[in-house]
Amino acid sequence: MDEGRKSFNTIEEYKEFKMEKHRTMVQRQMLPYDVKVRMSKIRIRDFYEEAIARGKNCHVSVGGLDSITLAYLIRSMGYTPEQIPFVSASTLEDVSIQKVHKELGCINVK
Repeated sequence: MDEGRKSFNTIEEYKEFKMEKHRTMVQRQMLPYDVKVRMSKIRIRDFYEEAIARGKNCHVSVGGLDSITLAYLIRSMGYTPEQIPFVSASTLEDVSIQKVHKELGCINVK
């Protein structure tokens, strides 16, 4: 259950919840790279399909390295700019990052 929605009866319950979340994160950090990529692709696909099933659109807000990596992964999965557009406030980024955003076809917002 999401921390924002979970209620705790005691501080000890909260601490245990946080410790379990930390253990899960550490376990995932130790997974092999190819497993992490497969897990990421599953999450992307599930998110996109759920958005479409709900009659919603989705996009990726592209800024720094993490979101650029996500963008490349999404395109490698075959999703088109019409399916999942990328948006960016590139003027806030370094010129080298702006170049990458342009290569990705980001929609620039002010």
